[in-house]
Parts: sequence; C-alpha cells; structure tokens
Amino acid sequence: MATPTNLPAAQTTGNVLTAAYVNDLRGAFRIMQVFSTNVTARSFSTASTSFVDLTGMSLSITPQSSSSKILLYCSLGGGNNNVGAGFAYLQFVRNSTAVGNGNESSFLAVNITGDQPANASNLFIDSPSLTSAITYKMQIKVPSGTWFLNRRGASDLYNGNSVLMAMEISA
Repeated sequence: MATPTNLPAAQTTGNVLTAAYVNDLRGAFRIMQVFSTNVTARSFSTASTSFVDLTGMSLSITPQSSSSKILLYCSLGGGNNNVGAGFAYLQFVRNSTAVGNGNESSFLAVNITGDQPANASNLFIDSPSLTSAITYKMQIKVPSGTWFLNRRGASDLYNGNSVLMAMEISA
C-alpha cells in the first residue's frame, strides 16, 4: 500500500493506469476513522488564569497504526465579560500533554470582548505514534474576566455550538 513517502512515480499523459498502480494509491492519505463531540450547553464558565479543561470538549480515539496522523479540529463559541480585554487562550491536550503549541505566543488567542459572542477554530496534525486509546481535549485560560462557553459574556442570550473532532489519517 502506498504511503505519503513512497507513492509510485507520477504517471505521464498517455500512460495506462495499471490495476496495481491504482490499488497502490488507494491507501495513501485515507481517513481511517472520525470521532467528534458537540457541546450546546451553556453551563461552563471560567476565570482561571491557568489552563483548565473545557467541560464536554474531550474524546477518545484508538489509532489503527502507530504511523497514523491525527487531524484535530476545534470550533468554540463563547464570550468574555471583560469589555476590551476579553482574550481566551486555547490548547489541545493529548492525554495529559499539551500538543500543537510551544509557548504562550503560539496558543490560539481569541479576542472575545464584551457582550459579543465570538467563534474560534483551530487545526493541528498530531503524530502520537501510538495504537492505544488516546484522549484528546481542549483547555482554556483567561488573563482577565470570566469566559463563558456557548453564550455571551454578560448575558445568556446567545446559543452557541462547540465541536471537537479527531480524524485518523493513514500515513
């Protein structure tokens, strides 16, 4: 089976695609499995200046191969009640290890100011090199104010939706 690093040589115009060639290409970059969690509840809030788990924003996946990649996608809706300084920092976590960031400047900083709801999304490709169950989750911290999931910062008028997704991709 082909992998991203050993794909067969490129075909040229007029060449016949053999069954073996087509069969070899079938496995490259294939999505093996997809897991997601969807949160519509508006019950989570935090004023923590240290990273804390976002309630409901976690899932488990067991890779079929140690060479697989895991494509992580997160979309969050929410708001901060601190007008003008309502940032929130987000990070992906694999089991208990933060992934996809090296220092605070590379965290996803979302300027969610005042009573206006905002959406933020992030993508990351993880290389866990595991075939055992992995738990991925989202964490958040706020430098000031209180951040609310799936609602406005100062009122409960906005009905947001937040999603965490993990896709295993063959490599």
